[in-house]
Amino acid sequence: MSNPEEAKAPGLVRQTRKSGERVAHWIASRKAVAAGYTPKTVKLNVEMSDDQLAAACRRCQLEMVAWLGGDRGPRRQRNDGTVAALIRAYETDETSRFCVPQEQGGIKWNTRVYYQQLDEQLYRAVGTKLLSHLGRQDFQRWYLAFRDDDNGPPMLAKAKAIMEQFSRLLLYGVSAEIEGCERLYKIINGVGGKGSPKPMPFKGADRRTAQLTLDYVIAFCETAHRRGHHKMALATVLQFETSGNGRRHPQAPSTVPWCRADTAGPD
Repeated sequence: MSNPEEAKAPGLVRQTRKSGERVAHWIASRKAVAAGYTPKTVKLNVEMSDDQLAAACRRCQLEMVAWLGGDRGPRRQRNDGTVAALIRAYETDETSRFCVPQEQGGIKWNTRVYYQQLDEQLYRAVGTKLLSHLGRQDFQRWYLAFRDDDNGPPMLAKAKAIMEQFSRLLLYGVSAEIEGCERLYKIINGVGGKGSPKPMPFKGADRRTAQLTLDYVIAFCETAHRRGHHKMALATVLQFETSGNGRRHPQAPSTVPWCRADTAGPD
């Protein structure tokens, strides 16, 4: 019977050194190593969650399997110049903000999860593309493809977020001196300082104009209490008062029926 962790995170090896330091690596199969595949090992950031480690291992595994399936060109270096290799480096380099703990200047855990979701979409869609072959027209096509990927209205917010993540990957690549990243980063962001117009602005969704009003909150809370959803009423009031709308209505705390001590209970 196969190991459940091996199926979810193929090639993952965890170790604890004599010093007590925990380390994690993705290890290529013996068959692939014997055939000349590189990298043989990829060091992973142990601060990542189990799901993040598993995703990084699956990406490494997919590249190895594809290589075994027929791509027997020159021996690959750890960074073979593809978008997939850039993503892998960004997610496994201990000096990348993706891997650095938050208390040491890294990103928050929930931001890391969000960035990884965007990386997954880039990996699936354009992971095999060579950085040296990319240019302005490619980025415009990517944006349009991500925007129109689903049936229904254009996914502007999704497309903008993915292209901004690609720009973030390129910025990491510039600092890591990965060939081609500086040229591509300048194509998207230009050479001006912060606040300068970007040569390739990607349109996102329009700003939301709807907002909670005091009358709506009162009506919602009364209905929620009648139906026994007291926690929903409380959550709505907290959202209203912390959004800034409550501060514009000083009478709100005494007006909104947010808590019914005599009826409160589990929803």
